[in-house]
Amino acid sequence: MGTVLLVEDSRLFATAVRRRFVARGDHAMTVAASFAEARARVDEQTFDAAIVDVHLPDSPDGEVVDFMVERDVPTIVFTGAFDPALRERILAKNVFDYVLKDTPDAIDAVTRSVQRVCRNRETQVLVVDDSPTARHHLAAFLRTLRLQVFEADSGAAAIRCLSDHPEIRLVLSDYNMPSMDGTELASWLRREHRHDRLAIIGISDTAGTDSHSL
Repeated sequence: MGTVLLVEDSRLFATAVRRRFVARGDHAMTVAASFAEARARVDEQTFDAAIVDVHLPDSPDGEVVDFMVERDVPTIVFTGAFDPALRERILAKNVFDYVLKDTPDAIDAVTRSVQRVCRNRETQVLVVDDSPTARHHLAAFLRTLRLQVFEADSGAAAIRCLSDHPEIRLVLSDYNMPSMDGTELASWLRREHRHDRLAIIGISDTAGTDSHSL
């Protein structure tokens, strides 16, 4: 059983969230009512995820979020602040999720986010793109979601990677690549792997071209 850290100064929300996790029984929960207490808890043990309120008395501007990200704790922000600018600023910190407290299923949404953190850790993904910049950018984003990410710079390299790592379950492939483009790679992979074994998503930065599953 893993452990989740809840950083919440509202006793009402802390009690409600803790009850939900206790009822599920798949995670233990440690509660911290302040940024200082959260720092101490993270120094003491490792957590599968942290559910964090943005505004705390000793963290008025989201300092607790920065701390969790710096310590590489998957962070789910749980806040009552409906502010698009704040949301964009927080998401830019590479948090795992951003959940508003004022939605009817807010606690369920937080619970599902924790489940995704744990599930994603076991999921292997391959990013295929001959552009290092584009490939690294997408791979970095996927790692923020706690996925295990491999990278390949060509169709041939992707085929070798899949041979070396048969547990890969998703391939994200650019369309415009030399030697073997994304469509040719997808056709080769689909001959070798069924849909229930490997998902393939084609991506392109060409104007007017949408991403699509293959």
